[in-house]
Amino acid sequence: MAYATGDDLALRYDIDWVGDLATDNRESLSRGAVASHPAVQVALDGASGQVQAALIQGGQYSVDDLATLTGVNKAYLADLVCGLAIIRLWERRSEAVPDNAETIQAKWWGLIEKLEKGGNIFDLPAQIDATIVDHTGPTAVQLQNRNDMTVRNKLFPPPITRLPRAQGGGI
Repeated sequence: MAYATGDDLALRYDIDWVGDLATDNRESLSRGAVASHPAVQVALDGASGQVQAALIQGGQYSVDDLATLTGVNKAYLADLVCGLAIIRLWERRSEAVPDNAETIQAKWWGLIEKLEKGGNIFDLPAQIDATIVDHTGPTAVQLQNRNDMTVRNKLFPPPITRLPRAQGGGI
């Protein structure tokens, strides 16, 4: 699922330039033909996949969170996808790369790096990772204060000798 359409790309970048990047024979295309051109669709799909991969690698958000974006956050996602798609189209036509290409690439790739590191660029509420298990357990003092069978019965070693140092054990 692409997070931006060909029309989004046409609105954000010069339509003639996008058409030149998408076609191999440099023929003039209408706005609708540019938006639905296979090279544009492939670039948008690849850019959407790159955003998803970065989101998954970051681990803080799920792909479903992107579907819930609305308003300016949804527009910002479309900006990101279109920016990455135009970079992919430049790869088709290296002679059509603008002078400020490095600045543009740094901008969009910087956002991808933030997503890969778990950054919140879409103002989404923080998600709690359910796969992180709290395995600290009770401390030696808490076990002693429980007054359960292992504390009252002399057959068991005292809690301080059977717990790791981090939990107050170890003599």
